[in-house]
Amino acid sequence: MDWNKIFEYHKGNLLRKYSKDPLNHVGWVNSCGYLQTEYAGKTYMVHRIIWEMFNGALAREQQIDHIDRDPLNNKIENLRVCTQSQNQINSRTPRNNTSGYKGVLKTPSGKFQARLGFNGKKLYLGLFNSAEEAAECVKRVTKELYGEFADSL
Repeated sequence: MDWNKIFEYHKGNLLRKYSKDPLNHVGWVNSCGYLQTEYAGKTYMVHRIIWEMFNGALAREQQIDHIDRDPLNNKIENLRVCTQSQNQINSRTPRNNTSGYKGVLKTPSGKFQARLGFNGKKLYLGLFNSAEEAAECVKRVTKELYGEFADSL
């Protein structure tokens, strides 16, 4: 779809081209914290529309990653195409995480397990005496597997 016929991009925001109110930004925040909008009876993610306005159509399985992890920062320079795995690597530490580090789990024995998901499989990276050691292992392996998407760890 040629989104440029319908919307205008302005500093990370979408505006309807033919709106009577030029300051009326398009979209609402969904339950996951992302902006979405409706066009012709279908709902679309605003960040995908913006990406496609600048770069052309995305394949259905492709995702858009917010580099700074802010789902409301839809500036084109903050968006990049990615796989689901790459997108998950650049996610926030889960709220229920008790070690303070992504990919690190405290075991009943008091040791810290390092683990990582890659290509739909869980990789067990080892047991460590401290959460910091386990986190360093996760960070190193993540960088090897995911490159630039691991920069936020």
